[in-house]
Amino acid sequence: HVEISKAVGKKSLAHPTTTTTDLPKNHVGWVKRSETHPVEISKMVGKKSLAHPTTTLKKEQLPKAIIILGMHRTGTSALTGVLNLLGVDLGAKLMPKHVTNESGFWENVQVVEINDKILKSLNSSWDDTASLPTKWWQSEKLAPFKNAISEILRQNFSTNSLWGIKDPRLCRLLPLWLPLLEASGSVLYFVIVTRNPHEVAASLAKRDNLSGNTSFQLWLESNLAAEKYTQSYPSVFVTYDELLQDWQSTVEKIAQELKLEFAHSVESVPDKITAFLSTDLKHHHHSTTPDLAQHLAAWGDQVYQTFIAAAQGDTGSLKTLNHIRHASAKFSRSQIQAPKILACQQVYDILIPIYNAYDEVNQCLESVIRHTDAKHRLFLMDDASTDSRILPLLTRFAQSYPQITDAPAESHLGLVANINRQLNCSENDVVILASDTQVTPNWLEKMERCLKSDPAIGIVSPLSNHATLLSVPLMNENNVLNMQLIDFSHLIEKCSVRRYPRIPTAGGSCLLITRKTLNQLGDFDEAFAPGYGVECDYSMRAWRENIEIACCDDAYIYHVGGASLETVPNIEIKRYRNEQLLDKRWPRFHEALSVFCQVNPLRDIQERIYTASQKDYRPRILQVLSDFELRADF
Repeated sequence: HVEISKAVGKKSLAHPTTTTTDLPKNHVGWVKRSETHPVEISKMVGKKSLAHPTTTLKKEQLPKAIIILGMHRTGTSALTGVLNLLGVDLGAKLMPKHVTNESGFWENVQVVEINDKILKSLNSSWDDTASLPTKWWQSEKLAPFKNAISEILRQNFSTNSLWGIKDPRLCRLLPLWLPLLEASGSVLYFVIVTRNPHEVAASLAKRDNLSGNTSFQLWLESNLAAEKYTQSYPSVFVTYDELLQDWQSTVEKIAQELKLEFAHSVESVPDKITAFLSTDLKHHHHSTTPDLAQHLAAWGDQVYQTFIAAAQGDTGSLKTLNHIRHASAKFSRSQIQAPKILACQQVYDILIPIYNAYDEVNQCLESVIRHTDAKHRLFLMDDASTDSRILPLLTRFAQSYPQITDAPAESHLGLVANINRQLNCSENDVVILASDTQVTPNWLEKMERCLKSDPAIGIVSPLSNHATLLSVPLMNENNVLNMQLIDFSHLIEKCSVRRYPRIPTAGGSCLLITRKTLNQLGDFDEAFAPGYGVECDYSMRAWRENIEIACCDDAYIYHVGGASLETVPNIEIKRYRNEQLLDKRWPRFHEALSVFCQVNPLRDIQERIYTASQKDYRPRILQVLSDFELRADF
């Protein structure tokens, strides 16, 4: 950091009304660039300044940085795209377009990656509602990240006169970023974008399966943090609705209030911006959020109305946010439980066989990235999909995440042969995960805990909505979720007592198999191509060798079911053929299934999950009264 106050021997005037208890330690060393204040950092600290090493410049001559802040799904992408068309440089490499954001994210890849790493180092993530540790930005372990941020700014923006960055994670991470942005030599301007929190919750429910309460907490924290940390900077508030309804007036407001002049005038690019900004960008309109806590609804409405007023010029009402800020922080602290130390002891190879089913594959990979430690290796095994979108999708994931290996087959092999080719390339314990699943927090850590509970266990499968014997709350059913996926996984964790019951066959959608088991049993039998029944055959082979198969009854994954196999020609005929083969090879297999269903060691957790998941659930009390007279012989 550049502590100019020490270099020049005087106090900085950057933030005269802000206490240092709320901001980074060396915030007191930031420089306020007045109209005549020279920026000669090279002379002050004996180093070359990144921006202008020997030139004394006035404020209007300095490079300018526009930082776009706002919660996820609030319209920050739309506004940033408009600013880019007006000449605001966003850096060398931007996040690619995505089915959930077809107009583009307009986020610098390096900025997003470093922010994710920072949050992870703090045991957090973008969708974590728990507050970050007190004065987290002062932690010594963040020093490498600070150096990396400075280098990102230098590489991308050191020669730009007007540049900008946008990443919703910045709202929470501003205390770390602000001194580094200041040290870049640019004058900082902030645009805070807001959107109706009910619309944001609806969008996040569809994209990320977040509950309404989680979305509202994230929305509140992001907006309140953005407003708090930018109080001493030139800033302007914008609503998503006003941007879509009248983008020209919105752009003019930003330029006037921040006293900015864009490289391209509004008159020079109206057609491009109009084409870019379509009402189709907004898929969710004002509605109510089901099962939303009353206090969160009230706080969200008040903050949103205050931001609308600020967008219309009434910034005085922002002072009323302090009591909500304190109340919401207190609420967040009250929700924090003792941290659960849950980490895998070893590295696993996660194999995902893929054949078409673009949407399901995309959701699967996003969930695995979100909920799996990056130390594990992830292999994307495309089986010559006929959908032309699949390979670009897998390439994008492989380029974005170093733990991913894109391993396409040269020709279509079928599910079983596709799995076998990668089993032979791995030396670790493996997880075979169907491409139409979505995993949940700590899924792999829980499965490993089950595996390590007994050395006799060689194969583990989790609970699911659609996994025959392992389906919950109703066995052998394709259960429809009546709540968000993450919430349901937490409910299962609360209901489970981790008995790890033994099961006659593993679930085909997710299997953890030890390397010892693989070496002993060998490959999956390709006689069960295209795939139906292959896990049952493998399970029976395991039991024959006294290798036990356990259900991890506190882990849960969501399974669509048949998304890839249903596209295989004559699938019903092949399914029937495989059933006949399984009966012939293992005559007592169905008897084992029948006995398991009758005994049903999962009945208690099934019933607890069913009861707890009912929306009208209240504790039932049966009070038995007896009206009798005491007799001598009683």
